[in-house]
Amino acid sequence: MGNVKTAISLEQELFEQGEAAARDLKLSRSGLYALALEEFLKRRENKRLAEQLDEAYTDSVDQEDIDFLRAAAQRLVERGDEW
Repeated sequence: MGNVKTAISLEQELFEQGEAAARDLKLSRSGLYALALEEFLKRRENKRLAEQLDEAYTDSVDQEDIDFLRAAAQRLVERGDEW
């Protein structure tokens, strides 16, 4: 896959912080911006996947499951077993 040139506008302070970070990391400005965008997109995808998992498992425990777990816990307490 080839590279694509683009132009962006940044606040002066953010630009200067980016320049300093690129120097510290021994990256080109383009390398820093590409790395930052890649990290942002990964975090965004992870958040989306976490939300999907949360949604999928939200309804997975029903009242029957809760009743069973409570009864099992009560039996363990009555027997004196520790968790």
